[in-house]
Amino acid sequence: MIATILYTLSALVTLYSLILVIRILLSWFYPSGGEALFLLYRITDPYLALFRRIGFLRTERFDFSPIIALLALSVLGNIFLSLARTGRIYVGQILSIIVGGLWFAVSFILMFFVILIAVRLLGIAFRANSVGPFWFTLDNILSPLTYSVSHFFWRTSRPLSYRTGLLITGVLFLLLNLAGNALVSLVTRALILLPF
Repeated sequence: MIATILYTLSALVTLYSLILVIRILLSWFYPSGGEALFLLYRITDPYLALFRRIGFLRTERFDFSPIIALLALSVLGNIFLSLARTGRIYVGQILSIIVGGLWFAVSFILMFFVILIAVRLLGIAFRANSVGPFWFTLDNILSPLTYSVSHFFWRTSRPLSYRTGLLITGVLFLLLNLAGNALVSLVTRALILLPF
């Protein structure tokens, strides 16, 4: 009976997470919302507002609070699932779930930037109109990042080209993602084996 309740709670958390993802994606394409999305916003905004209050999650260009909101739901859903399967939960399991969830958020951000960099490099390779609003926005997002990464690795008086900076940043983020996946896999397996 309790296992059924826990499985149901896990399913509800998953369903709410899906609703949040839809709401987040729609806010990218329909920022003003409109009447059709009003109910969806009423269901999700109170929960998202909890994370928007955390100042360091929001920067001038990005709002990472939805990622952390989804991460919190993922951790909660996995805890319900573990409790339903085993009837108990250990500190090691909770730590494993949290570490895996945190890495998922970091990995998502890294791969998001890799995709943006790949799109920009394709635009450069095919000589797309670089003065259009899409490319302008993309360059505003990527330029500070590529400059910081390039400056960290290439400290000479002659700066690297934007294209080279994009390549270095993209490769670095891809390698960080691969190394992080391997490391987090080892850490989460070790945490699950903790006896408490």
